[in-house]
Amino acid sequence: MIIRVHFYAMLRMTTGVSSVEVETDGPITMRQLIDLACQKTRPQLKGDLLEGPQIKKGTLLLVDGRNVLFLDGLDTMVQGDQVIAFFPPGGGG
Repeated sequence: MIIRVHFYAMLRMTTGVSSVEVETDGPITMRQLIDLACQKTRPQLKGDLLEGPQIKKGTLLLVDGRNVLFLDGLDTMVQGDQVIAFFPPGGGG
């Protein structure tokens, strides 16, 4: 199964791509997907998204437009027919 992850804002600049595809044998957790996306792009991606074992404040990890914080967090199961999007924390002033 192929899962495509879309990157937005600064994540596009830091990864150098707008999306990445990872291949799995079936549904996986968001935590596993982040690890696979790091392997396909850059190891520092994990630090862009997470603070230790938790999602970094302000970061949006979306599955079909729904924030994983309102699902099962990093244990949310994802699969190939879903739209996965990663947004970094916003900022400005």
